[in-house]
Amino acid sequence: MQTPNISADRVQPRTFYSFTSGRFYISTNGGKSYTSSPATSIGLPAGDLGAVAIASHDTAGLLYLPLAENGVYYSTNSGRKWKKITPAGVNPTLFTIGARAPRSKYHTLFLWGVGKTGGAFGLWRSDDNGATWVRSNDDAHQYGG
Repeated sequence: MQTPNISADRVQPRTFYSFTSGRFYISTNGGKSYTSSPATSIGLPAGDLGAVAIASHDTAGLLYLPLAENGVYYSTNSGRKWKKITPAGVNPTLFTIGARAPRSKYHTLFLWGVGKTGGAFGLWRSDDNGATWVRSNDDAHQYGG
């Protein structure tokens, strides 16, 4: 089996993830074999979707899945169940996570794309796990792109 869109759990050894063609795959044996689930059975949208899961650098099984116009999804159990965390209109082209802000239980999220309905294309940041987004650049300062 070819497994595109591979990412590794940065905390849990020998654990890999892949989301391709509307199925989410998990390997806990270093990629020797995978179990899979259809997207719709685990809370992801229907369709022939695929993307690279972004794994937390400090929490095993904590994943984010940026799905363009479908928004960003979040899993705390190695992708066995997902929840959409972004409001309508959020459309990430590129996505990553950073350290938690002081006294925050969530990682800081960053996206290059559109951070809200009617929002401009740019660099956006969320400190509340994707519920709201603040644009970090402006039309005169296009750093990050």
